[in-house]
Amino acid sequence: GSRGRNKTVTKAQTSDQWALPPALQGAIKAHTQSTKERFASPLNFSASTGAYWTPFERDQLFGAQWDAYQTQWAGSSTATPTFEPAQVHKAIKHAIESAKATEDIPVLTTMVVPATSET
Repeated sequence: GSRGRNKTVTKAQTSDQWALPPALQGAIKAHTQSTKERFASPLNFSASTGAYWTPFERDQLFGAQWDAYQTQWAGSSTATPTFEPAQVHKAIKHAIESAKATEDIPVLTTMVVPATSET
């Protein structure tokens, strides 16, 4: 149920955004050299990340990139889409299409999604 989930992820704000626990984020970064965070917020991105994307244009005031889907994903990044199945599928599709579209830059997207029968 949602109680167990709250122990492994934290809500960034009252929206559907969520954050990985710092230890998990650190482990992913250490093993993948991730330099980008997709679907983060100014309240939950890792300070050691090179760039982060948020769904809110106003977050550019805090150094965020806006709208992860407006760019081709390249290099190593971590993606934490919302728990909505349609959003999870959209993120997976964009990650695959980005990887197919690039020839010169390797692409590694580590995506963390909830384990439910809906996704």
